[in-house]
Amino acid sequence: MGAFFSKLRDDGKLPPAIFEKAAALDARLSEEDRKEFRSLFSALEAKVDLSGKHKADKKNAPEASAGFGTELTAKIKAFQKENKLDSFADAATAMYAAKPELFEKEES
Repeated sequence: MGAFFSKLRDDGKLPPAIFEKAAALDARLSEEDRKEFRSLFSALEAKVDLSGKHKADKKNAPEASAGFGTELTAKIKAFQKENKLDSFADAATAMYAAKPELFEKEES
């Protein structure tokens, strides 16, 4: 059990934060369900860099998106407060339904 998920983690296919949860769930499954569960993970591509090098440095950061996300987040929070919605996700969904053009990023 642990070897399957350890290899995925070591290959960068499974984030370390999810490793324990996936292994614990795997242990509780029947053999048939375990095969199906593991097949979901088998097709994953490497997404996690475990080399110890930080990839999110200034060279790799997207330039144009910083202001867009901050401005949109503020608008959604104001919409949430104004409409007394319980969650940010509910506010974003409702705001998108009402004004989808706000979610379109302008090309520079």
